Amino acid sequence: MTTHPFLEAHLSLVPPGRRPIVRLLLVNRSTTEIAELLRYNLPFEGQLDNDVFVVCNASGGTLEWLGRYVKRPTPTERDYFFIGPGESAEWEVDLSPYYEGAASEVTYAAYHEALSEPRPLYHLRSNTLSLTRP
Repeated sequence: MTTHPFLEAHLSLVPPGRRPIVRLLLVNRSTTEIAELLRYNLPFEGQLDNDVFVVCNASGGTLEWLGRYVKRPTPTERDYFFIGPGESAEWEVDLSPYYEGAASEVTYAAYHEALSEPRPLYHLRSNTLSLTRP
């Protein structure tokens, strides 16, 4: 799988608070291409519909996804979210309802998605964000 040529993902922590609320920023660095992302792989309205984050505890173990696993039909035009050339999009999401133990033991998180636009398959991964609890 190839790294996406013009789309970047950045995570930051939303302070203050003890809950692991993260901000996901997607930036289209292209001056001509439109980025196409499946809506169910994005945290719209602070909700996750797919396991698109890697969330780990202090020992490096991956926290279990608590959300649904859904078999979806082939996507149609309305299933996509578009980010125009030079534009960005941003969402905030609380990870604790979606990952087992995330409210108390998260060490780091990263956004991860495989994209097809429409081919080839691209890999999009954010920076790793430390959310270590005191």
